Amino acid sequence: MKQPIEINGLKLEINIEEQGKGDQTLLMVHGIPTNARLWRHVQDHLKDKYRTLAMDMVGYGQSSMPLDDFEHTLTNQAEAIKGVIEGLGLKGKVILVAHDHGGGAAQIFASKYCDYISRLILINPVAYDYWPVLEVEAFNGLVGASDEVLAQQMPLAVANSRSL
Repeated sequence: MKQPIEINGLKLEINIEEQGKGDQTLLMVHGIPTNARLWRHVQDHLKDKYRTLAMDMVGYGQSSMPLDDFEHTLTNQAEAIKGVIEGLGLKGKVILVAHDHGGGAAQIFASKYCDYISRLILINPVAYDYWPVLEVEAFNGLVGASDEVLAQQMPLAVANSRSL
C-alpha cells in the first residue's frame, strides 16, 4: 500500500508492506542500503500474532524518491515515520521496530513524539554523540548509570524482553 504524507510542505508517498491481522501493530523501519523487504521473513514469523507494517524510508524501495527538494536526513525520516503513524491512525498504538539508520530515525522520532508509540525496539541502531537532538544530549548525564537507575529515570531506555 502507499501512504501519502507531507514533510515541510512536500507531498510524498511511503510504500508499506503489510502482513498479519493481529490486535497489535508493529511498524518496521529498515536501514541502508536496504528497503522494507528486509523485514519480510520477520513478518512471516510474526503475522499470526501481529499486524506488521514494513515501510520504505523516503528515497528507498518503492517510496517517493525526491532529488532536489528534500533533505535526506534522519530528522526528515523521523518525520516520515510520524506521517505514516498519523496517516494510518496508529498514534499511541504502534510498536516501532527499527534497524541501522532506521534506528537512528526512530530514536529521533521517539525523543520528539514518544506518545505516538507504545514500545520502541532498536536493532543495531546508529547512535552518535554529536547528533543535534537536545533530548539525546540528556542521555550523556546518564552514562555509567546502573540499569536500575536508568530504568527509573527513563523507563523506555531499558527494555525487559518479558514485557514486550
